[in-house]
Amino acid sequence: MRTTSKVALGLVAGAVLVLGPHVARAQNVVPVVPPPLVPSAASAPAPLSPVGTEPSPIVPQPPPPAATRGFDRARLAVGYRGTFVSDPAIDAFSSSGLMSQLSLDATYAFVSIGRFALAAGVLWDFGSLAGNFNGSDVSLQVNRFTAPIELRFALTPWLYGFGRAAPGAALYNATVESNAAPLQGGPWVAAADFSGGVSVLLAPHNVDRSNVARVWLTPEVGYGLAGERTIDLDARSAAIVDATAPTTLGALSVRGVFFRAALALTL
Repeated sequence: MRTTSKVALGLVAGAVLVLGPHVARAQNVVPVVPPPLVPSAASAPAPLSPVGTEPSPIVPQPPPPAATRGFDRARLAVGYRGTFVSDPAIDAFSSSGLMSQLSLDATYAFVSIGRFALAAGVLWDFGSLAGNFNGSDVSLQVNRFTAPIELRFALTPWLYGFGRAAPGAALYNATVESNAAPLQGGPWVAAADFSGGVSVLLAPHNVDRSNVARVWLTPEVGYGLAGERTIDLDARSAAIVDATAPTTLGALSVRGVFFRAALALTL
């Protein structure tokens, strides 16, 4: 019995001697804790919309009509005006009754509401005719000064229609060549135009037009009114007047249907 106890004690002592250093080292080891995982921004899930709602799609807005853009308000135009004068007195200056005139105008759209715009400005038409009256060479110059008031309606960004009323005045400046000295007369009369037309964009297209001038073609038709006045002639550069020269050209009114074609720049 004592022999068995001694053998057991010997085995325990041997195990302690063999395993003791390993157990001590294991007790001195510090456990390594891995760092917490942080999700990256790329892998982060998108925030959820509130229940029952979806993000609104982005709907592109159509561009506003041309007449409502601020850079399209100012307009400068140059063109040709042809008037078929209905007064028979024009035969002293033209066999066809057609008076050709140069047209210059500047307008500005002061008011714009939706597709409509209201513009006003100034317009000058100038033309001349030459003919023969009772054997004397005669010429006629007509200056027409009006203030157009124009209502515009944008049909598309590149096309708009307009109606125009233009009150004003006209100057008939007639000259008769005589042997002594030229005879001249220049009465003023009231005048007005009523017309309508369209403006078609020529260029540029599909670019940022906020600071780029645009070119338009503007055909127009209407009727021009003008007062009737007798053109009295007198010598303005000599005291002696040719007795054979006429002293009056009778009553004249430069009125009738007209058409105009103009090129315009807008900003």
